[in-house]
Amino acid sequence: MAYRTWLFLAVLVCVLSGVCRADPSTYSQIAPSLALVVREDPDGPAFGTAFCVDHDRGYGVYLTNAHVAGSGDRKLWLAFADDKKNIYPAALVRTANSDAAVLLAKRDCPPLTLSNENPAVGTSIAIAGFPAMQLLMLARGQGLTPSFHVGTVSALSGDGTTIEYDAMTDHGNSGSPLVDAATGVVYGLVQLVNTGTTGALQNNLAIGAPTLSAFLQNAHRDVAAVVETRPSGEASAASDVASSTASAQPSAQIQQLGDDVAAQAKQCFAVMKSATASWQQLKSSCMAGVDKASALEKAAPANSEAFLAGELAEGACGGFAAVAMAKLGDRANAQPLAHRSLVLIDDVSSRTTNQGIYDGAQQSMTLLLAVFKNVSLP
Repeated sequence: MAYRTWLFLAVLVCVLSGVCRADPSTYSQIAPSLALVVREDPDGPAFGTAFCVDHDRGYGVYLTNAHVAGSGDRKLWLAFADDKKNIYPAALVRTANSDAAVLLAKRDCPPLTLSNENPAVGTSIAIAGFPAMQLLMLARGQGLTPSFHVGTVSALSGDGTTIEYDAMTDHGNSGSPLVDAATGVVYGLVQLVNTGTTGALQNNLAIGAPTLSAFLQNAHRDVAAVVETRPSGEASAASDVASSTASAQPSAQIQQLGDDVAAQAKQCFAVMKSATASWQQLKSSCMAGVDKASALEKAAPANSEAFLAGELAEGACGGFAAVAMAKLGDRANAQPLAHRSLVLIDDVSSRTTNQGIYDGAQQSMTLLLAVFKNVSLP
């Protein structure tokens, strides 16, 4: 039997059995949070999907793919199904090596809820966004309406960072949310479409929401305030946002928080090197470092050296705390903390322009990977 026939039967059985059936209210819940991303390219506009993850003082914070947003040297706009008269300039706030990006636009939006856990294989899911068919309908003057396709989780990658699913997906769905078909909770960010030589609509991939939590933390902090000072409707380039936030001088509060973080991180490392300290002491000392680093990140501008230094300290201290947890028998909490620590350090490596912070991130990553290998983390 031809491959496509098998695919058709699989989808038919899934739908008729009710396994792939979504709650109709899920679509109406998700649709207002979706945006069509339009990027200006030399060869013509490029398209993708974004969805709202936060809002601040009239600004919407949107998550999409880095390959949809581009490198930051192209103009970006967002269009919405419920606003047929306007198109909104967007600023690229930050990107990650995992192919995620955060956009900011002067339009409020209802944020979707991101799951703290990956879905189980077989979970009924849906994706919603603006595939090629919607762009064709828009070009024909038939309006813009997000498409909604259901399916199931086919597999999870070994480290849990990637979700494989079988819902129909097409070009333009990059950046779409992968959601629970019944509740609308976001499990992942649609990343890759496999439309290779077989023309298959299966084996599509999404970045797991837990993997994105560190990247999204404080992603828009103080950026909205920077953009808000610009004339209404004027697009803010990513370089403008970054330079405005990074150029601000550290306040006395941030300087003190930085000193506190440095002192606590030194104590964490000292306990780690001690031959007499207990695993409980290491956990307590390093988790105190995580808490202080998190306080620094919340107070510092998102693109500043202080913020990235806080991320680095949180990742390093969290990594050693995870080792202590594993040694104490609490692997259920040690595994996600270890993974989060590596994601934080990787984020610092990919975004910092400070050679000292970059070198510290590289050294911390190398050390933690060596230590994790000995205790089977993450």
